[in-house]
Amino acid sequence: MADGDLKEEVIRATKEMLGAIDRRDFDAYCKMTVPHLSAFEPETRGHLVEGLDFHKYYSDHYAVFDGPTTIVNPCVHLFGKDVACIAYVRLRQRMVGTEAETVRSEETRVLQKIDGHWKLIHLHRSKSS
Repeated sequence: MADGDLKEEVIRATKEMLGAIDRRDFDAYCKMTVPHLSAFEPETRGHLVEGLDFHKYYSDHYAVFDGPTTIVNPCVHLFGKDVACIAYVRLRQRMVGTEAETVRSEETRVLQKIDGHWKLIHLHRSKSS
């Protein structure tokens, strides 16, 4: 498979993961991640968290984003045919009452192809204003 095709696979897999997050579909998200997922996120307050328990809490309690998620300028680095890193700016849109809101974050995700499927193994998300 050509590098361009692999990069498109990674972008598509990332969009599917973000869709599961926005819908709060934790079961679908778990199928797209490894159980020992590691993460730095604003909510971790500078600590590296491992596993899915931390993410489950937020999946259960955050509001559903009913608008689109846009990935801006995705940059994919391939490390062979089964490991990739993707970095991008994520824009999420939703309605809050009668006002439209856009939430921005910078994200980097490391994925590994396991049994033919791209799985998230590490993420780093920074919240922007």
